[in-house]
Amino acid sequence: MSFIKKTANQNFILAENQINQRQLYNDKVIVVFDDFHNGIIGIVAAKITELYKKPSIVIYSTFAPIK
Repeated sequence: MSFIKKTANQNFILAENQINQRQLYNDKVIVVFDDFHNGIIGIVAAKITELYKKPSIVIYSTFAPIK
């Protein structure tokens, strides 16, 4: 598995955990942020949009996510 694909999958799991913990799937637009790899946030956003059928925004941040 390539570095990009592996990193995208790992970051998607982080995003999905955040979506489920914060029940973001109920929102009209899904916004997640974490210490994602900044080179693949577009891939993660596309996966979220594909899975939940909603617009999504993935923000790269070195700060801890909101809980």
